[in-house]
Amino acid sequence: MNKENVHADLMIAKGIIYGDSHNPYMYNMAAYHSVQAIEKCLKELLVRTGNYEEENLKTHNVPELLIKLEREYDGFINAHPVISDNGHQYMMLNTIRYEDKLCPQSVAKGIYKQAQGIYNEVYSNIRLKQYDVQAEIS
Repeated sequence: MNKENVHADLMIAKGIIYGDSHNPYMYNMAAYHSVQAIEKCLKELLVRTGNYEEENLKTHNVPELLIKLEREYDGFINAHPVISDNGHQYMMLNTIRYEDKLCPQSVAKGIYKQAQGIYNEVYSNIRLKQYDVQAEIS
């Protein structure tokens, strides 16, 4: 889960949401890439714990990732209520790109904002020490 890969997902989503394309199927792709960014951020935090299995890095099960992170970081789920409340919806959005269902722009934008928030938390200094095992050691 490198930072550049997650950032690319966010830039794709942002370009679609705030761009001038009004193709409603594009919002599906924006939601999909935002969910991918959320998943990758959660997986990055899991990797930082050192307490994970390779299968954990291949899952798209956001609630399962949240539970694993809660075991490592007490209060993690409460600190991320929107992601926690929408974990199952995020999982369904992984398949929306293959269906004729549409994700409204407002929903895609909300997911993008959540992805942006967790990205900033994981990859910048916002709460970084809380989730950085190396920082706790030093």
